[in-house]
Amino acid sequence: GYDSASRLRAMCDRRDLLERWKQADPANAYPWLIQAHRAQQSEDAPALQQALNGIGQSSRIEDGYRLALAVLRGALAADSGFASMDRGHRAVAAFGIAMAIAIPAVQSITNLCPPTPTDDALKAEREAICAHMGALLFDTPETSMLHAQLGGQIARDYAADDQERARRNESLAALRSLGSALASDPLLNPPAATDGGATPAPPELDDYLQWVIAEGEVAAMLGWLKRREQTAGAARQNPGI
Repeated sequence: GYDSASRLRAMCDRRDLLERWKQADPANAYPWLIQAHRAQQSEDAPALQQALNGIGQSSRIEDGYRLALAVLRGALAADSGFASMDRGHRAVAAFGIAMAIAIPAVQSITNLCPPTPTDDALKAEREAICAHMGALLFDTPETSMLHAQLGGQIARDYAADDQERARRNESLAALRSLGSALASDPLLNPPAATDGGATPAPPELDDYLQWVIAEGEVAAMLGWLKRREQTAGAARQNPGI
């Protein structure tokens, strides 16, 4: 998905990484999505059609977010500049870098399947493929929360009928509610320091990071909030503990 003039794109092309990725993981829609993005940029209709066929035959979409987090967590702990940090602040850095890697792929998705499409001809042409890709983004457990939410929106906007659209809209609303609940968790998101100092980064952030690496972001969010609810319930029942 990198710009054609970038150093990273040159490295990908020189090592033929996209073709190797497609061959190594044929059920994953992600490399086909990158091909579609490139084909649209170069107006290569045959390559675009091949990419759309590949997406249509895919059964999952793995965006590499968990792998990036795992690599970053280990690399930052071993790096001389980060090793002196507490593990909470290293977790913040890992999440920030992984998100910076993930965000450019959003353009690849929205170029192929613009949310809230206004072009009726384009919507009719890509309705089936975009509904499929949106469902993959939303339903694949390993994907990031960013892409799960985008997938929910695309699946809703390209739904075949009102009933499916309503179902997808309810699922998207539930996912957004989950994100809001996690954002309000004081353990993971403590208030900013009032004395002008650095924002605290609790060690629990690293616990959560490891959960995301193990199970995927959406599953980790659900698990984290469920555990917090159970802990709070136990504290209410046993206030002396």
